[in-house]
Amino acid sequence: MKSKIYKSVVVLLLSIIAFSVNAQNTVVMKDGSKVSGRVDGIAGGIINITTGGVAKQIKVSDVSSISFDDAGSGGVNTNGQKAVSLSPKEKTIMSGATVVRYLVNERNIIKAPTISNLTRERGTVVINITVDRYGNVISADPATSGSTTTSEYLTTKATQAAQSAKFNADPTAPIPEKGYIIIPF
Repeated sequence: MKSKIYKSVVVLLLSIIAFSVNAQNTVVMKDGSKVSGRVDGIAGGIINITTGGVAKQIKVSDVSSISFDDAGSGGVNTNGQKAVSLSPKEKTIMSGATVVRYLVNERNIIKAPTISNLTRERGTVVINITVDRYGNVISADPATSGSTTTSEYLTTKATQAAQSAKFNADPTAPIPEKGYIIIPF
């Protein structure tokens, strides 16, 4: 059963790669580190990626996920907006098959946001959040910059997802503590 799932994942990844030959890809490792470049192929449990003109090999078993930008867009979506760049202090958490990035000073998400998208719309939405000492998201509002979509539907869904997240409690944290969550669809 495990090898059947593994083969299905590899076939899916190869299919995606076939449609993203010139795309910028981000490989998220299980340890949370990221490798950006162009995924050239997957064979024998090895991902071949070119980053900065240098070919690298990564074991599939070390990978948490791979994200694909639009082919040839360099990370710019159809609206001409560039996706938010990562902050060195940003953290990630998996919500289903989605990698959610976030930053709230010295806080960790203990309950991942619930993400749903019942349309074919795609984009990344940045939501500014405020967290109380108990780890509850007490406010969530769309950021004025950084999102790659202006879709009201995706913005609403991202806001709802951000509100569903739960952070670790910190009795010494300032009231309120501000940060952001980046939700990709």
